[in-house]
Amino acid sequence: MSGQEGRLTRGIAIICGVLALSGCGRSVSPPPAIDSPPAPTSSIEEVRNTERELVALVLAGEDEVGVIRSSLEERAEVDWRELSSGEAYEGVLSAFEEAPELIVVVGPGLLPEVDIISASYLDQEVVLLGGQIAEPTENVTAILWPGADDRAALAGSELSFEGGDRWGERAVQVALDPASSGREVITLTDSGLG
Repeated sequence: MSGQEGRLTRGIAIICGVLALSGCGRSVSPPPAIDSPPAPTSSIEEVRNTERELVALVLAGEDEVGVIRSSLEERAEVDWRELSSGEAYEGVLSAFEEAPELIVVVGPGLLPEVDIISASYLDQEVVLLGGQIAEPTENVTAILWPGADDRAALAGSELSFEGGDRWGERAVQVALDPASSGREVITLTDSGLG
């Protein structure tokens, strides 16, 4: 092999290596929808999800959070915090600094704060129920359903949050399922329901 052919072969190998490392050529498919709820469990001990330490955050005054709150409290040890708009940033930051096993954010009211803060706490697992942030990191999973599927783009933008009473229990089951961790978006649908 001549010197020129050797340089060409090495050059091609380097380009292929760079493309492989940068992820070029990977196809990105949309996240799959969850068509049916997780299988029911046989006892309260199994349902409580091994007593995970969980902080749940919601903006004070958010409607349709009752079912979500009771479903969380049935399945985990929950520190439930309702934050006023004036304390939203500090309240969300405080939860991240405490480093619980899981932070659950209910509704779209705190999404701008989570979007800013979550990128600095990549080891903190976060689940958003009923909304998604503009630039999610791999530690943030959004659970969406019809009426609560907006993406927060700008602070102060009006986002819908409906159906929490209908979809809340199912959303909590999926949120606390370890298989949901690391997925960017999970969408709940009517398929398979009676």
